[in-house]
Amino acid sequence: MLETERLVLRDISNEDAEDIVRIWSDPRVNKYLQDPLYSNVEVIKGMIPVINSSLNYAFVIIQKDTETIIGTCGIGPQVSLEDEWEFGYCLGPEAWGNGYATEILCALIRLAQKNGIKAVVGEVAIDNLQSVKVMEKNGLQFYKDSVFTKADGSATFKSKIYRRIL
Repeated sequence: MLETERLVLRDISNEDAEDIVRIWSDPRVNKYLQDPLYSNVEVIKGMIPVINSSLNYAFVIIQKDTETIIGTCGIGPQVSLEDEWEFGYCLGPEAWGNGYATEILCALIRLAQKNGIKAVVGEVAIDNLQSVKVMEKNGLQFYKDSVFTKADGSATFKSKIYRRIL
């Protein structure tokens, strides 16, 4: 579990499946995610044991004052570079514009540092201007251009990879 001033990031559990579907099934949230649009609670419940058995840290994001799940996030080793971790996050629209993404990223960076990781990276669709701002605000710098395709093949985005040496 990680904690910030306004948020708690805790491991994902089966009890979170309905809240996760509520967030992940929103087309506005899912637009720039690499995952497809999930809308089935049972599919999410089936994914949770796999998520929790990986080398990654996967969290639900809970707003402290309302005790409401407002998003998900994770961080873990890149496939080819164990000393460099990649992170991701998504928030429900009700949480947008409150500075939560910056808090989340700070907590994930602290976790990486605690684990002796040398760098963190995040990939952002170039049209996702708010996430670009979050990267820069947290000291990540443009590293290289890239492209990603959603897992279901429904969209492809030009993207930028941001990196911060720890």
